[in-house]
Amino acid sequence: MTLAASVLMLLSMAMGETVVLKEKALVGGRFVKLADLVDADRSGDAARAQFAEIYLGRAPSDGQTRTITLDEIRRELERRGIDPEAFTFVGREIEVVPGGESPIDALRRAVAFEIKRHLLEQGAGRADETVVRLLSLHPENVSPDCDVAEVRPRGVSDFTVVLIDPAKKRIEVEAVVRVLRTREVAFAARDINPGKAIERADLEFRRVESSDEESASGEVATLVGAAAAVRLRKGQKIALTDLRLKAVVKKGDVVRAVSSSFEVDARALEDGAPGQEISLEFVTSKNRLRAKVAGGARVEVVEVGR
Repeated sequence: MTLAASVLMLLSMAMGETVVLKEKALVGGRFVKLADLVDADRSGDAARAQFAEIYLGRAPSDGQTRTITLDEIRRELERRGIDPEAFTFVGREIEVVPGGESPIDALRRAVAFEIKRHLLEQGAGRADETVVRLLSLHPENVSPDCDVAEVRPRGVSDFTVVLIDPAKKRIEVEAVVRVLRTREVAFAARDINPGKAIERADLEFRRVESSDEESASGEVATLVGAAAAVRLRKGQKIALTDLRLKAVVKKGDVVRAVSSSFEVDARALEDGAPGQEISLEFVTSKNRLRAKVAGGARVEVVEVGR
């Protein structure tokens, strides 16, 4: 590293979380992830965690290269509702060259594909609007030549995956995923002070990839009238935790409780706002459950009791 680059890096560390970009990045697979372009040893942990799910288009074909600039990175962060000013970047452009996909990466991709297919079969959205990111596979030291035989849900983001190895032996592994959907997500159209009641003019909607937990993608009627719990900057993606939402499910309401394996009626035992977990009981059996409010007539099951 040159003296000038060293000085720039020291200054950037004092200004905020530092992201050091590689000069040349070897990328396997069909697409470039922002995490592929970051020097992990010299960049902040929080940035690397966020960048793991940011994609920057296709990787170059064999024998070709692609140059990705800092301006492209900043534009993609803004498109996804992440403020690029929260990071101080070191480096201006990265030369991307193809590196080939490792066998274990191919297996991880196959597992993510089968989990996505399972979710779609359960009615969890459209194929072109649903993305499944595999966060972990345990144990991972299985043969990369395994085939995926079965997917069994263990929760909202946890799955048991049955693999068949080359010797035809069945192996169970635990997979943790993050499900993202392309949807209309709310952004602040102007600066909003804490405590202010949200008006329609305060909101603008963009179609971006987001998880249920990280963004306010409910109906306008649900968001308008909610109070800002924190200061919101113009252009900031609005998370449900940024708002004090109005309750859309009232104690005693009968709503549809949906999980990956069933869909039945349940009665709310407390009020609930969108994104909030509440207690309910099944209408028929009276067994208790915990579920996340998805709307005025639907909740997503988190845990079932007795």
